Formats: sequence, structure tokens, C-alpha cells
Amino acid sequence: MSKANEDIEHYETLSAEAESQRARFFGLLGLARERVRPANLMKEAENRALDMGLDALDKSAAFARAYPLRVAGMAAAVGALLARKPLWKLLGSTYSALRQRGSDRIETPGSGQEE
Repeated sequence: MSKANEDIEHYETLSAEAESQRARFFGLLGLARERVRPANLMKEAENRALDMGLDALDKSAAFARAYPLRVAGMAAAVGALLARKPLWKLLGSTYSALRQRGSDRIETPGSGQEE
């Protein structure tokens, strides 16, 4: 075989390889375009957020099983914080009622029975 024929075969091999690589590149480019479409990015973000939420829920449940008294204390504290206005109102009215009842029981001098 002559040098020219070898060069032609080598060129044809390189051309076929380049065409193959070009086709592969454009295929990957199409996949990349599909992946970065706004709708797909939004869907991926939603899935990630959902996964993170479910992971946090699993961790919370495991913590609650491991430390039930701590969780009950935290729940009571959060409940008291959320209900602080009604609780203060209840405590205030209860205190006033007890104070009023106590003052009714105290006898003033001269108002009792004389001996």
C-alpha cells in the first residue's frame, strides 16, 4: 500500500470518528437542554424540597421516639407560647376571683357576732 492510500484510510477513519463524536456531542447537548428547561428545573426543585421535608420528618420522629419527655416538654412550651394571651387572661380572672373570695371571708371588726 502506498503512503497516499494509508493517508486516505487514516483520514477516513478520523472523519468517521469525528462524525461519531459529533453525534454523541449533539445527543448530550439535547439532554442538557432538556434538563435545564425551566419546567424541569422547577420539578427538580420541588422533588428536592419534598425529599428534604420527608427526611426532616423522619429525623423528628426518630428523635421523638428516643427522647419522649423532651418532646413533650417542648410541645408544652410551644403550646404555652401560642396560648399565652388566653392563659394570662385565665390566670388573671382566677386570681381576681380567689382574691375576691378571700376578701369576702375576712371579717371586719364589729361586723361579727358580739359576745
